[in-house]
Amino acid sequence: MNLAQELEKLNIKHAIKGEVTTELRNILLKLTKERLSELASSYNVPGRSKMNKSELADALMERIADGNEVSIAFQVARPNDWELATRLLQVPYLHDDGIVPGQYVSLMNRGMLFSFYSDEKLTYLIPSEIQEAYRQLPFSEFMDSRDRCQLVSQYIDACVNLYGVCSIGTVYEIYLAQHTSDESMTPEEFAGSAKLLMSDQQTWFFEDGKFISEGVDGEEELESLLNGFESKPHYIPDKELFLKYADNLYYEWTPQLEGLKSYLLKSFPKHKALMDDLVDDIQLVCSMDEPLDEVIYELERRELEFNTEAQFEQFIKLVIEVKNNTRLWANQGYTPNEFSQLFGERKPSSASAVKVGRNDPCPCGSGKKYKKCCM
Repeated sequence: MNLAQELEKLNIKHAIKGEVTTELRNILLKLTKERLSELASSYNVPGRSKMNKSELADALMERIADGNEVSIAFQVARPNDWELATRLLQVPYLHDDGIVPGQYVSLMNRGMLFSFYSDEKLTYLIPSEIQEAYRQLPFSEFMDSRDRCQLVSQYIDACVNLYGVCSIGTVYEIYLAQHTSDESMTPEEFAGSAKLLMSDQQTWFFEDGKFISEGVDGEEELESLLNGFESKPHYIPDKELFLKYADNLYYEWTPQLEGLKSYLLKSFPKHKALMDDLVDDIQLVCSMDEPLDEVIYELERRELEFNTEAQFEQFIKLVIEVKNNTRLWANQGYTPNEFSQLFGERKPSSASAVKVGRNDPCPCGSGKKYKKCCM
């Protein structure tokens, strides 16, 4: 199954099967009892467990079409979601095979947007009652609030992606330092927008005054990060570069990554098509502070094998250089090299830092096994 077919399958899975209707109550009645209960739970409808479908639909009608709820849903909608929403707010419904789940699932989970599948055709719409509630909003005030919300979202995302964990106070301090006093939000405005964002699906969660990346692997890693943060400053680039980190797929393309890619292209000339993804995955392994075994696994799953041990050893050296120049949560966003040079408290990654196995070739290039050399 190709990508287009897979996306269509996912879109059909999310859609209501049956005739299209644009009225909210009629749409709600087409949902399963389970889906209605989920919506009722998200809106904290009292007594929902004892309601039948008709009662749930009536209760949800009042909540979902409320002007304040509509305003919040569209304020926190991410750019791609908002782009689709603005199209749907201008028409009764829309047919577009290019729409992907990431553009609508968040709004769908709030009951603001629905899709139908009928006669082998997908239809997307925002119910007429919600469209009317949106038209009643004071537009200028709404857009100002949305712009603030989206900027706060960018700063939270950038902090979470760079540091893994960050207090709301630190996020605000970074924001404040990158804006002049006449254009900056008050602490109350910033916190208010952050609170609205917490009501939507995010790549982070908020706990004990801190934004925590979903990538933090359990309480043990969280505690380790928090304990290691004491007295460590944050790496804070200029505003333009800092906000690039709001994209959780972004990373800096370093000379070390370029060197690694060039070496891999030279070593595996028949597999050029694989190299971008391979380097991308190796960078991810390094950024997550994973063992060297994970890097080797990326080669093995692509069935790539170096011709000589010397080639493999050179590869390991290049990976260590990449790691030494990769931004790490444990260093508050600094690379191991930067941290060592600036603060002299943490040495760059060595063989042990990337957790070379006892029987792996020693990364120093001696040709001996690690256990009989630098270990």
